[in-house]
Amino acid sequence: MNYFRYRKGELFCEDVSLRALCERHGTPLYVYSKRTIVQHYRHLRRSWRPYPVVVAYAMKANSNLALLRIFRNLGAWVDTVSLGEMYRALGAGFPPERIIFGGVGKSEEELAYAVKKRVFLVVADGIEELHLLAAAARRAGRRVRVAIRVNPGVDPMTHGYIAT
Repeated sequence: MNYFRYRKGELFCEDVSLRALCERHGTPLYVYSKRTIVQHYRHLRRSWRPYPVVVAYAMKANSNLALLRIFRNLGAWVDTVSLGEMYRALGAGFPPERIIFGGVGKSEEELAYAVKKRVFLVVADGIEELHLLAAAARRAGRRVRVAIRVNPGVDPMTHGYIAT
């Protein structure tokens, strides 16, 4: 399930020499195997086939347009966390009904845009955000699907910034 292979001590991605790519483009260089991505995605979908699940690519992992288009063409949804990511997802051809808008500290502008574009789901982080989202929905005359993120007050006893 992996198309990165060594041939006589040289690493190839699919049938392309990584040494040749580095010589041509310099380093650091990020190389992805479309065949590996497609195969892993299809395996994941098959493993969940009996259940009505959504596979959403977390765009914050990598917002490369070519990569986004691969996932879009496979039927994946996309999980965005900012206005810029929503713009990029739409630019990559994701229909709004396959966009989830999460992230923390969403602005009134971001929420209004999500409502305007009719993204599938907005993940709200608190009552203040719910109020902003409700106001944006009223102004647009629309209903909005909402998931509520619950922070259970867990203290990992390490760094204060990662306590929820």
